[in-house]
Amino acid sequence: MFEAKESVILTSATLTVAGSFNYFLDRIGFEVESKLISTHALGSSFNYSEQLLFCVPEDFPKADDEKFTKQAKELFMPLFEMTKGRALVLFTSYKMLQKIYNKVRIDLEKKGINVLCQGKHGSRRAILNRFKENTCSVLFGTDSFWEGVDIPGQALSCIVMMKLPFAVPTDPIVAARLEEYAQKDRDGFFAYMVPQAIMKFRQGLGRLIRTKDDKGVVILLDNRVLSKNYGKVFLKSIPGGEPLLINTEKILQATKAWLE
Repeated sequence: MFEAKESVILTSATLTVAGSFNYFLDRIGFEVESKLISTHALGSSFNYSEQLLFCVPEDFPKADDEKFTKQAKELFMPLFEMTKGRALVLFTSYKMLQKIYNKVRIDLEKKGINVLCQGKHGSRRAILNRFKENTCSVLFGTDSFWEGVDIPGQALSCIVMMKLPFAVPTDPIVAARLEEYAQKDRDGFFAYMVPQAIMKFRQGLGRLIRTKDDKGVVILLDNRVLSKNYGKVFLKSIPGGEPLLINTEKILQATKAWLE
């Protein structure tokens, strides 16, 4: 495809990992050191330090802990009441989505907050339209909602990421790519899965700030970003200032202050 052209320009807000284009160039088959390739990272037109607050609750249990669902509900009830809905909750598995949805739906609806769920309330487009029409809503979505969602303005002021968006290693395509790296004596987890997850993580972040007037909060409930050695690379991918690493109660206080 590229050979038929004299020059090609590729643009996106999520082509880099920790400021480097190497992963992207490697995935599309380009030699990183080629003199024919020129890369440029341009600054954002958004003032993220004033528009985006990123929080990680240090006291949150791991996703496989039986306490995780209970603590998620304890966070969601006051959080979404405070934000008056206007929230997108991003999951990495439909199983967890259903579990949390069943846990919080009735109590949130009693408070006048509409809960929209992927797989239950129509097509992706239909769900997004309903979310935009009724701003006192929370939208639960999985894979396809991490990217390509454009909800500018006050309809969206909070994003909760349940887990870091790692691909499933048993997926046939992922398994084949991991095998490809293994044949080259490269660590597929760090060479492929971590960069791919970071790019998707950045795409998820990008759902919140769509215009210069937008302001909101992103809360990541996966504390592997604090405990694992690859976590620092994720944190470096967050635009704006340093993430807020505090307990759940203080995150609620910080969210209220940020959105006022």
